[in-house]
Formats: sequence, C-alpha cells, structure tokens
Amino acid sequence: TNGLVYDPNITLTAATDATIKAVAIKKDMVDSIVTSAEYVINIAAGCDISMASPQAAGMVFTGRLRALDAQGNVIAAGVRTLVISSTLDGLQFYKDSSCAEPVTAYTLASGVCDIYCKGLKAGSGKITVADENGKTASAYITITPAAAARLALSTQPAQNATAGAIFTRQPVVEAQDAYGNVVKTAEITVAAKIKTGAGELLGFTTAGTGANGGAKFTDLKYNIAQDITIEFTAAGLTPVESERISVAPAAAAKLAMVTQPSELAVAAVA
Repeated sequence: TNGLVYDPNITLTAATDATIKAVAIKKDMVDSIVTSAEYVINIAAGCDISMASPQAAGMVFTGRLRALDAQGNVIAAGVRTLVISSTLDGLQFYKDSSCAEPVTAYTLASGVCDIYCKGLKAGSGKITVADENGKTASAYITITPAAAARLALSTQPAQNATAGAIFTRQPVVEAQDAYGNVVKTAEITVAAKIKTGAGELLGFTTAGTGANGGAKFTDLKYNIAQDITIEFTAAGLTPVESERISVAPAAAAKLAMVTQPSELAVAAVA
C-alpha cells in the first residue's frame, strides 16, 4: 500500500531479543530510501519448573527453574525473578543446600536456577512459580514419611478402669518418623507392659502395625486397684508411655478374713 510492502509471516525463534529494520522506498527506485525505522522485539517471557517426585520427609531435594520464550528456548539475557510458593504444608524453599536461609523468590541471572527444598510433613501438593509478567508454571510434589523413629499413641487407653475388666477404650499405637508422620510401609511389633504399678498387664500384650500404621490392642486389663501407666516399645524405636489410668476395685464378690479370731479363748470373756 502506498508503495510499501511487508511480510506478515516474519517470526522469531531465537532465544534473544531482536531488532527489525523497516525501510520504505519509492516505487521503481530501488536505491532511493524514503524513510526507515527500527523496531525492538522483546521475546515474550515465560518460565517452567522441574523436579523429581516423591521425596522423603526431612531430606533436601533440588529442582530447576528456567526462564523461557514462547518457543521453549531458555532466555539467558537479562535478570529475571521468579516468585515461588507451594500448597503443601511445611514445604520450605532455601537459597542453597545448607538450608540456612529460607527464600520466597529466586533470581535467574542466566535463565536457569537451581532451587533447594525440604518438606517435613508427608503429603502431596503443587509448587508454583510466577515471573514478573504474571506467567506461571507448576509442578506437583509428594513428600513421603522418613524411616520410623518413634512410637506415639493415637488413641490413649481409658483413663478409668475396673480391676479385672477389659479397658473400655483400648490403645492404638502408631509408628512415626522423626517429624511426626505415620509410617505405613513397615510391619512393626509393639509390646505393652506396666510402667508404673505393682502388677502385671493382662491380655494380648503385643500388636502389629497394619496398613494404616497403627497397632491396635484389643483386650488389655489389670487386676489391682491402683493408678498405673503403660509403656509401649518396639525394637529400634523410641518408646511411648500412656497417660495415668485409675483402676478401681471391682464389685464385691466374696468375703475375706482381714483379721482371724484368736485361737485360744476363755468362756464368757470377750
């Protein structure tokens, strides 16, 4: 139009900003430049995030952030900042592998940046990064429990009991890692015994953790009327002790001589 021609199909695929020079000439006068202009084309910025999943609780793991153009090329020019966040409770991001300095954003000086993460609570969630142009990218991460380290009571035994009767609420003991996550992948045998008290704990005093991570006792009882506590142990794990249980006497069932009469007596003398 008006002696100007243009190519509507010009595209850029290089991962750099570019300058296009437009030149206008008169018709039939190839060497006669009327005017020219330069247009700076800024590559549209985007980002992505990558990391391996799952990861164990308490372990430092890494991921990688990249600033990208629309064709997926890394944008090495310039400095870009990506804000990072997560829906997974307890997941924290750090400046480096020492985990000494928590961060909420990373600066990409050459288009690529490693990130350092650590989660203490088992679960699944989404990690999202956003650049200064509002473009986002996400990755999903699962944190699994670490190795079993301790026992914990998810259900306390009944606080009040009757001598000789099965506790109305039986204890359930969990195997947990050092961060309080229930470990469900291992079969662990838990043993129960009297910690405070003069007698012996009765019933089936061992139970194994099942698929839900809990060892369920079913018929524990105690025969002496006194306050007691129960300790639960498992090989290689920190034990746990119950709250105090008050054991009351059972209903009267028989008579017993507390003091025997004297073997010798005088008639008519008390």
